[in-house]
Amino acid sequence: PSRSSSSATLSPESASGSTTTDGTTAGSMSCVTESVLHHENSATDHTALIERDRCTLSFSEASCTTFGETTDGDLSEADINQAAQTHPNVVVVKCGATSPFKGDRASNLNRLVKQVSATGKFRIVFLMDVTSLQGSNIKPSDALPAHLAPLIAPYTKADIDTTFPTKSLKHPPRARAISKYYEVYSWTWWYHHHGRNTTDRMWVVEDDTVFTGDWGTFFESLERGLPTGSDLITFRDFCTPAGN
Repeated sequence: PSRSSSSATLSPESASGSTTTDGTTAGSMSCVTESVLHHENSATDHTALIERDRCTLSFSEASCTTFGETTDGDLSEADINQAAQTHPNVVVVKCGATSPFKGDRASNLNRLVKQVSATGKFRIVFLMDVTSLQGSNIKPSDALPAHLAPLIAPYTKADIDTTFPTKSLKHPPRARAISKYYEVYSWTWWYHHHGRNTTDRMWVVEDDTVFTGDWGTFFESLERGLPTGSDLITFRDFCTPAGN
């Protein structure tokens, strides 16, 4: 299977049409650099030249069929310690504080920690919104098993609002836009308070993301194949209304 993504940066001149390929046996990412002329204002003919690296991430058949149940007992203390180590590349897992840790969700998160920590190239952070726990006797560490507690980074909506004050708008934003911005602010909050001096790149996934391949191979392939200087990766969301 493969998925396409793109990264965009403003460039003062046309880019060459070079192609770079990451040739690993398990996973690979091929990128083609292209330039797009974007008209910002047709009335004044103001334009911007956008340099875009269009990338395709691919996996071999073997690395796409590694799904299997991973239990709490499959994770060692060494796995957790490795995942908690400060590293310039960070995998941020957005976690729900009230979501039950069982079934496929539990197995998938355990497997993510096991496989990503095995690479020794990423820090793992379970970024948890604990706003709903305020006023209760439940601690953030209660939302996940004790062995994952060292990876938890709790935050509240108040933390987000303090770091990124909300401005009054002439017209209220759509509910979906509020939700999306709040999600982005959460990991930006973590970067500002915990990763600014140590983090070069962050990969963000939801805790209910389903992936049947090897998580370590996935992130390593992205890191090795991403062109130098690419700062943003986006996957096209066909369900997002144009107004949002």
